[in-house]
Amino acid sequence: MKILVFYKYFFPGVAAGGPLASLKNLFLQLGDAIDFSLVTTNSDAEIGGSDYNVKPRIWYSLFGAKVMYCSRGSINIRTLVALVKTESPGAIYLNSCFDPIFTLRILVARRLGLLSGYKIILQPRGELHAGSLSHKPLKKRVFLKVANLLGLYRGLIWQASSPLEKADIQREFQFVDDSRVSVAPDLVAPPTEAPRLTTRNSDDALRVCFLSRISPTKNLDFALKILQKVREPICFSVYGHREFPEYFEYCRTLAEKLPTHVACRFLGPLPNEQVIEKLSEHDVFFFPTKGENYGHVIYEALSAALPVLTSDRVPWHEAEKDGVLWRYSLMAETDFVEGLEKLASMPADKLKLLRQRAFAFAEAFSCDSAAKTASLKLFIE
Repeated sequence: MKILVFYKYFFPGVAAGGPLASLKNLFLQLGDAIDFSLVTTNSDAEIGGSDYNVKPRIWYSLFGAKVMYCSRGSINIRTLVALVKTESPGAIYLNSCFDPIFTLRILVARRLGLLSGYKIILQPRGELHAGSLSHKPLKKRVFLKVANLLGLYRGLIWQASSPLEKADIQREFQFVDDSRVSVAPDLVAPPTEAPRLTTRNSDDALRVCFLSRISPTKNLDFALKILQKVREPICFSVYGHREFPEYFEYCRTLAEKLPTHVACRFLGPLPNEQVIEKLSEHDVFFFPTKGENYGHVIYEALSAALPVLTSDRVPWHEAEKDGVLWRYSLMAETDFVEGLEKLASMPADKLKLLRQRAFAFAEAFSCDSAAKTASLKLFIE
């Protein structure tokens, strides 16, 4: 089975975060059964990066897949249709509802009859979650209404990373019945080894970190407002690229208002190969997101032996039951404050045991074969 994948970002980029890791793990884990070819752009434009040092429009071998990098100016409906027909895939795999570079051009070409007969699978990557739709809502609502009138999304196969995302898809596209949407969780890479846990004395500041795109959806401003109310010593490290400069400046203004016992550092984006190592230098992962279809960064935090404090808008019920993750309503600020204070006052030996349990959960979670089976079924059937 040959699958032709389209997504506007890929390694060596860092801008897209979780989707890059999800695609990488998909290729690595299913590459023996499926022939994946990915078409992407040759820059990480969201953070203003220059073009990658690659030759455009040739196939590279990366993570068990073929990868072609294209300059944005060279991508149009005609070239995409020609590429699909040359590759003749068993299915086309799109990774965004709103991407104008690949998704919309492929769907328009299909609507015009230029790609008739091709199976198209669409993974929204969290874009239909209420939290994501709340950013620039008018623009997105108008687009979805027009797209529905044109029938762009009819006749597709949909992938949901969780039952929550399935509900999001069927809420926005009421014509998508259960036969057209499959729940296939994102695949994860098994932890290579247990991270080295640095000793924290009970009177030291709690080392808290945040890693994600700095955007309204990821809710860094909420985290900073919570930290303004915490009475225990905290050292807060923020990793991530500045997707929205005005929002970043707002967050920096909030950081300047933190009490003296709370220190905040903005440390920029992390290369993928450094994520686990850097996360493991902290004690807890604080991620009050407005909504995730999956939340790959949560798995990365657990793999770095970090317990997680997050919102109730993520699907990590198993980790919550295991006692290594806490999900609180964004309407209940007191719960977040008390959660951080409880961790900050926890004896060092007890916190170390909690971190070891977090890693053990990640290790067991990565061995679950159900997600791999669901993904195979999605592509092969």
